[in-house]
Amino acid sequence: DEMTPMPCDNATHGCGYVGPDGTRRPTYPVRAALNMYRRIRQVLAETGEPFCAVYHLSSCRLSPMTTYGDHLLIGEELYYDIRENPDYTQVLEPEQWRAGFLVEPFGVPVSIIPQFKMSGEWMKSPDLAAKFMATVVPHDLLTWPVFADTETVMSCRAALQEFGCDDPGTAVLPYWHTGIGIEWQHPDVLVTGYVRDEGLLLCISNWGDEAAEVLPISVSGALQRAGLPPAGALQTAITWGKGEAMYSNGSVTATVPPHSMILVSVTGG
Repeated sequence: DEMTPMPCDNATHGCGYVGPDGTRRPTYPVRAALNMYRRIRQVLAETGEPFCAVYHLSSCRLSPMTTYGDHLLIGEELYYDIRENPDYTQVLEPEQWRAGFLVEPFGVPVSIIPQFKMSGEWMKSPDLAAKFMATVVPHDLLTWPVFADTETVMSCRAALQEFGCDDPGTAVLPYWHTGIGIEWQHPDVLVTGYVRDEGLLLCISNWGDEAAEVLPISVSGALQRAGLPPAGALQTAITWGKGEAMYSNGSVTATVPPHSMILVSVTGG
């Protein structure tokens, strides 16, 4: 817990410095913290047993933090934002999620902790839990299933696992990458895909205030990655969420309610 170097201005620790105004100011003992994390990992490794070192942060990021860790547990710093508005699709812009929470900059799996714990009713709400999943899943993030309606969270997770999103052979097609073989035109919709031999799974999230009606999503390139024909006897099914979707000639046409997400599978007929 709180796996981040704390500010220190104690000269006997080799920390801090005196500023131009004569006051002593803190520094962050990054090297000492990393050495401690290395020693912890060495102790775990010497047991000879399997282990997973999970780093939890409540309020900040530090780029070298995960050097000796296997998993990052974050998102608790959104507590005050969620307290003001429990709809996760309205708390941060997609750019903010990409800048602060993605797996890519950290290099290890990332789990997000829901922050509905200030209200017992919020923690029981399937609707709020679904909005939370509509935020984290498009970014290929995992969920720490606490402080939210567990059934909603785990049912979404079960749909992802049933498709095989956790399997090494499954490729992620993130909405923020170009050339992923998935194209759409809607400013409030995010579409991330997963492809494997069995087919394509689309995570379609609508963060807008209005329903995305009959939205065409070209998936020809993604189907080619999966080894499926761009047209023909393909089947479409919504595996999680409330909405509509159908496939025809290389395109999925979807209707997604506001502030929600659907998981749509496209497989061989």
